[in-house]
Amino acid sequence: MEHTSAVKHVKHLASPRIHRIVGQVQGIERMIENEKSCPEILTQISAIRASLLSLSTLLLENHINHCVREDIANGQFEKIAELNTLLNRLLK
Repeated sequence: MEHTSAVKHVKHLASPRIHRIVGQVQGIERMIENEKSCPEILTQISAIRASLLSLSTLLLENHINHCVREDIANGQFEKIAELNTLLNRLLK
């Protein structure tokens, strides 16, 4: 599967998550403007981190199941090094 096709495959699942994350970030901006308490703001930041982790997991699973699997099946093992780099970035 071509990379863009793999992205199209997951687009309908990622889009609502992205919109929710944007809304959460805007909510934090409003909370700060309205001088909400630090614990309330930090709770929302925690929710955003969880949402971002969920989105990144979705995209990583899609990448492995489509792009990496296909490249390995075609004898192209460079995707393994790329996958290791991606995992290191996500786990920091």
